Amino acid sequence: MLATLTLVAAAQPPISDAALFSSIVEELGVRWRRGGPGTPTGPTPDWLVAAAGNFSYEQAMHRVPLSVEDAPQHMPQLQRLFAQLDLGVARFALEHPYQGRERTPKFAAERAAMIRTGSIAVDLTQQAFYWRVAASPAVRRICEVGFNAGHSTALWLSANPTATIDTFDLFSLHQHGFKTPNLHLLQRLFPGRITAHAGDSLKMIPAASLSAPCDLVHVDGRHSYLNTLWDAVNFMRKAHPSALYLFDDQCDPRKCSGPNADVAAQPSLATCDMVEVGLLEPVTAVLEGNRQFALFRQNGTHAAEILTRAQNELPCDRFCTLRMSCDDALPARRCSNHAGMLQSLRAEQAKVRGAACQLPPATP
Repeated sequence: MLATLTLVAAAQPPISDAALFSSIVEELGVRWRRGGPGTPTGPTPDWLVAAAGNFSYEQAMHRVPLSVEDAPQHMPQLQRLFAQLDLGVARFALEHPYQGRERTPKFAAERAAMIRTGSIAVDLTQQAFYWRVAASPAVRRICEVGFNAGHSTALWLSANPTATIDTFDLFSLHQHGFKTPNLHLLQRLFPGRITAHAGDSLKMIPAASLSAPCDLVHVDGRHSYLNTLWDAVNFMRKAHPSALYLFDDQCDPRKCSGPNADVAAQPSLATCDMVEVGLLEPVTAVLEGNRQFALFRQNGTHAAEILTRAQNELPCDRFCTLRMSCDDALPARRCSNHAGMLQSLRAEQAKVRGAACQLPPATP
């Protein structure tokens, strides 16, 4: 069970939701213009500014098409829900001390903007892709690791009115206490549809008793090679043999590049390894733009056979080799660090897989 939060009186005079959200949009504009990993550059887009108010059809349509036959989704209710989650992050920052920082509306807005720009809530193309995957009538149970501020969970709940969600996160009151209030908000808005599992996912996923197998798995927790690999494998033991797997922060392992390559390298090596050994089959990926992500399908009976081997091991002769490249979007200093990063990745890969190529245990 998640602990109940005791709210502390705000240190500053009260500020309305409208004024606070206006400050959040202003800080988003600052981050947008500054750029950085996963963050676009240029003026803050109209659709984001309008998120808390009336949301026009034209604004909802303003995104890059996924394919020629793409039919854009009209999701004004989702954008307003994202705005509520942003306010939840900001309100928590106003009411609780954080690393000795003064609890001002500006600081609260900065925190909310930072959390949002690290989520799917700043990219309409990614939102539309995730929406279409989750909206399938075949998706009844969605399992995710990485609740954070709840943006992806809000999307699942909005896209598919019959789906239930099992979400795994630390839900730490000390590090990211806004997670629990945002979880409670979504549980109130979508009663009976969200089950939260608080704690280390490497322990909590194997220990969880789900009422039904996972149809869609979203792996977006710790972005290490170990966590990405083991979280996915642990979910495979609780999923349908043909379940879909969405991974955020991905790159082409043959030429990992782009503004978010440093973050995407480890998760991409993990998914590449799972494809190499036959656990996952690639479906499609979006590897251009400010946010990259990929969709896979569990490799049916072949994956089941690997997961139930008595030796509890992966094939030892199949390791992915990830290559990184530089482009004009990356500073020269970051490009020069790639050789060291690749060496560290190979060491991590060898350590996690080990001489026996072992899988994580089926029980914690």
